[in-house]
Amino acid sequence: MNSYYSNVYWHFTGSPEGIDWHSVRSPNEIIKNGPPKNDNEAWAIFQKIIESEVLLAKSTELIIQGVSTDEFCCVTDIPIQNLHEHCKYYGNVCIGFHPVPIHACFCPVLYISPNSLPAIAIYPNEEEMEKHYVPEEIHNWNYTTSGKTKFDLGRLDKAFINHIKITRFSPEPGESFYREREWRRITNFYFKMSDIACVIVPRSYVHKTYKVLNSKNAYDIPVIPWELLREI
Repeated sequence: MNSYYSNVYWHFTGSPEGIDWHSVRSPNEIIKNGPPKNDNEAWAIFQKIIESEVLLAKSTELIIQGVSTDEFCCVTDIPIQNLHEHCKYYGNVCIGFHPVPIHACFCPVLYISPNSLPAIAIYPNEEEMEKHYVPEEIHNWNYTTSGKTKFDLGRLDKAFINHIKITRFSPEPGESFYREREWRRITNFYFKMSDIACVIVPRSYVHKTYKVLNSKNAYDIPVIPWELLREI
């Protein structure tokens, strides 16, 4: 089986508290704003998610000055052997969902570099394009016609805007969100316990994680300790 994608979609619960996602363009910039939640805090959020059976759509991201996404929740398509690389940004508690419920109501995001953003604008003709200009402060965009820079984000459908993620691209770890393969849902995700494939927590949290799952009659959901994954 190919290992460049996962058939389990992961939701981490330990993103740093109070982070301004509008100012972040790479994973390394996340931890410049502060560390991820500690294990107790991340696990407490996991417990609330399981008890309510909902991922809340609470995040928004900035596309361009004055234009941001609607609130969304998200999961990531990361092969399990690479998951531990993301703990330093998102904490040590992770819920894995089966693919069918995710495919039914989430969409993968389109990653775009800030310098390439104008390439997503489509104009019906040159005359229409001449009507639209990039604000002066966006000086690094270079999509041009007749020697003038043009761009009209307003022509894009909001549903498309909601699934754009602006990030830099780099071969260096932590320098691009592209490695996270994010999927988004606009509005809350109400799931069933049978939609959960597994849960990953620190070894010291395995016992009480099973207790929470068993309280929901979810006796067959495996709980995997991070320590085991790192040893494999």
